[in-house]
Amino acid sequence: MPRRFIRPTLLLAPAAFKMFERLTPEHRALMTCVLREHSPEQTRWSCRAILEWECCAMPPEAPVHAIHGEDDEVIPLKNVEVERVVQGGRHLINLQCAGDVNAFLTSHLEMRFETQNP
Repeated sequence: MPRRFIRPTLLLAPAAFKMFERLTPEHRALMTCVLREHSPEQTRWSCRAILEWECCAMPPEAPVHAIHGEDDEVIPLKNVEVERVVQGGRHLINLQCAGDVNAFLTSHLEMRFETQNP
């Protein structure tokens, strides 16, 4: 998308978040603010990175654990390999399903700590 169209397109963000995500009004306002404060270059890079993301390209010493929303319409579940699927979760599960995401992270941190400190 040409840079000059990015900012006007972001005016639709509140409506898009309301239609495609299950967020509280506070979370919608937060995400709208985040998008509007991004530079157009950052927004373009982010969109491109989503399409070109290669999870397995991470170094082997950096473990990657994947959690994904069942109803993610930005990156459909069928296109990813995950360890945990959050039932009813959308793309922004860190906001919508914070408890599930935090439990997932905590379990992996605990396992890593136990492995390093038997």
